[in-house]
Amino acid sequence: MVAGGDDKEYMLYLARLIESDRDGVKNGLPYRKLEGDPRVTRVGRVLRLLYLDELPQLWNVVKGDMSLVGPRPHVQFEVSHYAPHQRRRLAARPGCTGLWQVEGKADCSFDQLIDLDLEYIDRWSLLLDLKIIAKTALLMLRGGEAVWARTTKRLPGERTPRQD
Repeated sequence: MVAGGDDKEYMLYLARLIESDRDGVKNGLPYRKLEGDPRVTRVGRVLRLLYLDELPQLWNVVKGDMSLVGPRPHVQFEVSHYAPHQRRRLAARPGCTGLWQVEGKADCSFDQLIDLDLEYIDRWSLLLDLKIIAKTALLMLRGGEAVWARTTKRLPGERTPRQD
């Protein structure tokens, strides 16, 4: 990331993602990284592509600040937009990977990703954690986030109704 980079565009993007779920239709925009984020350097893009930007998170796991599996941490702006029932998500230790990352990343809106995190909290078990870790490894080996776009037959940023 660029030191001291302007995060206005990112904050507007987050607001648009969050508000897209609050129209009562429950057909919000997919929650994805901001494409072409001007704060990300060329080296940063390569690190993200190879998931090397996640390595510092492993130090946080070793220190005990994070878990290997659990809800991904949100920035304060996102937390301030939680509905009251969504605040329960904060009860779990944040993790490097979670149910959202392996079950619906390409299609999930902001509210849906929180629902998956709450489902993880409600269903937690060591077996579930092991399944999530295995699925995460497989997804990374198969191409990471690009797999979601290919398997859902959608391009990143393309909006289509979710099939249930």
